[in-house]
Amino acid sequence: MQFRKQAHVIRPIAALLLAIFLHGCTHWSTVPEPRTLAYQHAKVFRVTLTDGAILVVEQPLIVGDSLVWFDPRRTAVPLAQVSILEAQTKDQIATSLLLLAVLVPIAVFICASETGYYAVC
Repeated sequence: MQFRKQAHVIRPIAALLLAIFLHGCTHWSTVPEPRTLAYQHAKVFRVTLTDGAILVVEQPLIVGDSLVWFDPRRTAVPLAQVSILEAQTKDQIATSLLLLAVLVPIAVFICASETGYYAVC
């Protein structure tokens, strides 16, 4: 019963933790050729420049010989200065395992509780 009284506090915290964990189920995949950027389904890219600087940019475009994005103003880097371009992609296996690891204990908790919602358990 005590759990139900605190549900208004626990639910937003659980939702925030789940969102953080799901964001953690991503990885960086190398884009073999920057000119293939238009064929990538990712929105976030990590750009490593030849001087070692690392930039994280959203929805970049190739315009002429430059990598261009808006952050909030137009910013560009010549492609000659890009040494590594990586796309942030979802790791479907890790995401599935995480969901399983979160949902199974919740289901067990609901079924094991005396006041569970489901009489079927």
